[in-house]
Amino acid sequence: MTILETKDLRLGDVVVGMFGGSEPDFSPYMDQTVVNVTAEKIVLFRPYVSLADFTCTSGVIHYIGAEKYDLPLCHPAKFALKGNIFRERKIV
Repeated sequence: MTILETKDLRLGDVVVGMFGGSEPDFSPYMDQTVVNVTAEKIVLFRPYVSLADFTCTSGVIHYIGAEKYDLPLCHPAKFALKGNIFRERKIV
């Protein structure tokens, strides 16, 4: 598994964050994609699904959303690289 620091992320990288822990969180919907890289920050995008905490006759109500956030290049977070949507990066 390739571990990257925030400053080493590239456009199109699909990663799993390791915020505050030593192991990546591979639970569903934790994949994040780098959608922009500037001289100051990295922009990450993560789609997610959430379910209501009750059921009804049609099943359970589901919500689909997206989270988009910025991290400064100096942020201490580390990420496990899963791939790159442009296939520019080789997974080691």
